[in-house]
Amino acid sequence: MPEDTTQCIQARRAHALRRLVPIAVLALVAAVSGARAQHVEEKPDLGALFAEAGTTGTIVVHAYGRDTTVVSDEARARTPYSPSSTFKIPNTLLALRLGAASGMDEVFAPPAQPYLVRGKPILPPACDAPITLAAALVNSCIPVYQTIAGRIGVASYNEFLVRMNYGPAVVTDDTLDDFWLTGALKITAADQVGFLDRMLAGRLPFQTDHIEAMAQPLLQEESEKGRLYAKTGYVFTTTPELGWFVGWIRKDGAVTATFALNLDITKPEHARARKEIALKALKQLGLW
Repeated sequence: MPEDTTQCIQARRAHALRRLVPIAVLALVAAVSGARAQHVEEKPDLGALFAEAGTTGTIVVHAYGRDTTVVSDEARARTPYSPSSTFKIPNTLLALRLGAASGMDEVFAPPAQPYLVRGKPILPPACDAPITLAAALVNSCIPVYQTIAGRIGVASYNEFLVRMNYGPAVVTDDTLDDFWLTGALKITAADQVGFLDRMLAGRLPFQTDHIEAMAQPLLQEESEKGRLYAKTGYVFTTTPELGWFVGWIRKDGAVTATFALNLDITKPEHARARKEIALKALKQLGLW
């Protein structure tokens, strides 16, 4: 290959990596001691998965074995959105750590009336009956987590949001029961992955047994590649509405990947596409 051609290719690669430096900073690997940046690769071809579903979005995947973070849309991966029900991952851990819930088997009373959005109920029927914390996590039962929010309180949320490095936000009395839903708290897809990396590496102020207890209800799939744990999120306070699918893969006790996907929801089928696109992307990357 001519020398000038080789130099051009190297220059283009260097330019691409410079464009992705913000992602590399945000998606640090939670190593045994300290954190170190890994190689970051933008793969726009993964964006075709969103186009095929008739929507727009991004996915960020940290592949542990390759020490690489892959992103389909770098700009969107750095755009913050309300975490919605994906915040139930740290929220559940906070409830267990602070005693706002006695355990994943604590039963919460049903709400006085169904949770409504624009006058219509949006939650599964299970949320309108007595329900355990584990089931409330899976079913995204907002009233249960509003009860938990009241038990945790403003001061503890503000302390632990900083300690977790989970999105810039200040919780107030007025936003206590919905700050994760309305946009008072926002997080990027890259930061979702960074949070999961820190959580799974034991670099957050949570007990290992609490993390394991929280994770069990989130098991979505099993294959020869391991076990896939994930939480959905549905942001109904924006136009267009937005969907999340964030999680991790564990095989033989070791984490092999963390990921975060978000997409615009303009049709009912886009909610279903969250998981479908994530699985297709993980398969394309050889991780699932």
